[in-house]
Amino acid sequence: MIFDDNDEITAPNKIKDIIEKPVIDTVKSSWVLACRYILSPKIFNALQDIKFDNQDELQLTTAIRHMVQNGRSVWGYPFPKELKRYDTGNFEGYVEAFGDFAREANITKDD
Repeated sequence: MIFDDNDEITAPNKIKDIIEKPVIDTVKSSWVLACRYILSPKIFNALQDIKFDNQDELQLTTAIRHMVQNGRSVWGYPFPKELKRYDTGNFEGYVEAFGDFAREANITKDD
């Protein structure tokens, strides 16, 4: 996510741009998506307007970017810096998240 002021955002802020998995050093932003969205029904129009990617899928991030580029207001909400984030888009991150949550909930093999 790209905001007008990338470093000192402590409250919801209007998104200037949004890019799914940008190439390293091509975007001046330290913000990531946590994949939690509250979207208006207008997202369905945006999904109809965008093209399928190279895996023949419509990407939600591309539709959100389309909305931003066409003047729609899209807002990002910053999570506390101390909040641990997991990348569950890969096996290792999923296993780490699952293990941490199981330990925190005190879930054992006997449960």
